Amino acid sequence: GMTDVLRRGTVVAALGVSGFSGAVGTVVGRCLEHYLVDFNGHGTQALSAQNLLPTDDSLQESQPQYLSRRFSMTGQAVIDAHGNASPTSSSAIALQPGTLVSAYGLVNLPSLNGMVGMVVEQCSDYYLIDFAERGERAVSIKDLLPEQIDRVEEESPVRRRSSFSGPSERSSCALQASMHVRVEGLAGVTPLNGATGIITGQQDDRYVVWLLNHGESAVKPMNLSRELFPPRTRVVAQGLVSVPALNGLVGVIVGRNDDRYFVAFPLEHGRKALRARNLRYAFGEEAANSPVSVSVVAPGAGTHANSHAYEVIANQPSFNLSFLGRSRAAYDRYPPSWPEGCQAPNLESFGQSIIAQGELEECDCLVFGSRGGQVILPLFWKAYGPAVPPALVVNGGCAMKIPGGAGWPNEAVTVLLLGGRDFFRGHATEADYLDETRSHVPEGNSTTAILYVREMEHMPQPGLFSLVLGQLILVLRTWALSSQPAPAAALESLIMALSKHGWSGLLLYTRSPGQWISFSF
Repeated sequence: GMTDVLRRGTVVAALGVSGFSGAVGTVVGRCLEHYLVDFNGHGTQALSAQNLLPTDDSLQESQPQYLSRRFSMTGQAVIDAHGNASPTSSSAIALQPGTLVSAYGLVNLPSLNGMVGMVVEQCSDYYLIDFAERGERAVSIKDLLPEQIDRVEEESPVRRRSSFSGPSERSSCALQASMHVRVEGLAGVTPLNGATGIITGQQDDRYVVWLLNHGESAVKPMNLSRELFPPRTRVVAQGLVSVPALNGLVGVIVGRNDDRYFVAFPLEHGRKALRARNLRYAFGEEAANSPVSVSVVAPGAGTHANSHAYEVIANQPSFNLSFLGRSRAAYDRYPPSWPEGCQAPNLESFGQSIIAQGELEECDCLVFGSRGGQVILPLFWKAYGPAVPPALVVNGGCAMKIPGGAGWPNEAVTVLLLGGRDFFRGHATEADYLDETRSHVPEGNSTTAILYVREMEHMPQPGLFSLVLGQLILVLRTWALSSQPAPAAALESLIMALSKHGWSGLLLYTRSPGQWISFSF
């Protein structure tokens, strides 16, 4: 065990974890009370501090892989890359996280020279610099240009805008799938200018971008810029003169208007519109201590029958729990596209009002149940595409035959909680029910898990729901943050707890597109 906080990059050994005991990995982040540890070929796992032991110096040095999953070079490569560079500035200069810098003089990585990046953190004699699509690189202070920092910070919005003047600037901002981008510089009056979204693919000389409220569009690279702070990013305010009380506070990005980002700070401070130069990424303890925002779509989610389970989550400082709508309201009925559906108000109009109000902008995880998963989640998927927060779907409503289709994105992170005694199962055998559920998951999706509990009814029993709710939120949050294979250790820990309390069933999850792993308990 350990009592000290583990910094990112620390090499640790796993203790008392089935399948991982004795394995050596690297701390790459933290989520609630768990550390995210990269076990190289075994993916990233969420483990509690009591199951981790920092290794001694000799083992740290013998670790053959990267210093962490987010470093792009081994320790020797860092030394080689900087060996012939001539220092032009004092190593005593300290660069704060969030500072924009320019790289130069790199011999083994000349393609980085001249590129602008953002300081993530300091690690020994090097700084971890985020070079956007080139990843994070460990760079010596002598290979950065601190004398340009103030100018770059002040002029960074201008640099981004000027990059649309022609393809010659494109090398400083190459684009790739899953990157958050902003559309700018399209000729004529178009609602797409200023829209933000996520790159989902390529079409000839254009990128296919899913844009909020606009769906998919094919956009030329010269009209796209990387979005520095996408929605739900944890940031820290810095350098504010007019409101100095905000400096050092962690907030959540909830939107953007021109050159200002809307940031939600703790309640007493509310929302503020800040420029990029007054923000930096939250990291380490700052990000870990920021509560996970959980939104429960109330219709169908058992907010009354399972009120105790929700209350336990709400009372934990690690979570911010909110309820969207309420059961048995006038809109709690199916829309006309469903058998015996009704005109508005209905679940469809309710879901559209949630989208219109921007409720998902600061949400880290969604919880649905029954009809909410059937009607409202597909609406969110169609509106937000790959930007929809990870979702826990009780009863698996989105994995059924839905009028008009579910529009399930390949990038969606989803956990389905199914019951063997749920009337949604109908008369299907267990095997047929699970096969039918899996058939609705897109073949290109690699971030879906199905937890099937034989004894569970349509309304999960309170004891069962209390046991799984917090853990499944943790699984979703970890999975969404890591961009790695399923957090198998956290899932395995959950099914062991279920088995211990007398529940039985199956756990299935995707390890890669179309490839499912199965465990029984």
